[in-house]
Amino acid sequence: MTTIDESRDRAADPEPPQPTMTRAERQDLARLARMRAKLARDHATARGAELLAEAERTLSDIFLSDDARWADLKRPVDQAVAEANRELSRRCDEAGVPKRFQPSFHGYWSGRGENADPRRRAELRLRVKTRIDADVKRAKALVDTAALEVATELLADGLTSGAAHAFLAAMPKVTELLPMLDEDQIRAITGGTS
Repeated sequence: MTTIDESRDRAADPEPPQPTMTRAERQDLARLARMRAKLARDHATARGAELLAEAERTLSDIFLSDDARWADLKRPVDQAVAEANRELSRRCDEAGVPKRFQPSFHGYWSGRGENADPRRRAELRLRVKTRIDADVKRAKALVDTAALEVATELLADGLTSGAAHAFLAAMPKVTELLPMLDEDQIRAITGGTS
């Protein structure tokens, strides 16, 4: 970060840089940069919505047992269950168990995995939404950072005094204002879990 004394020293420079673009060119480019940034932010929002919809579809999928991708696996299970029930019925008959009280085997198909439990789906949904929200915010921040860099460059090109250039150089960078947390800091905040 530039100190005030360094800024004053730069302000005393006898020959400040001269603009290389006209004011109208800088204004047009700045307007275009803002439009592009808005479009990029809108795309980040739209992509986040698409990702959330895809995650929701994945969480709500129910797979049928007769799906062609695994129907061939179901047939032998059904046959084995039927064979086991025939043998069980024969043994129950020998033991004198009435037909209506005889136990039976059933081949069980679950159309979902861990997402069968509504509470687990809610947890997964929240986790996905939180991740997507963070990714969208990060994308928008990157867009805003790039737009600010363009605006800064355009503004800097129009500055004619050493004092103005020194003032611009002394402004803190965004990363200096709020640095990223490292894994150890996150663990400390969350009580050891990440």
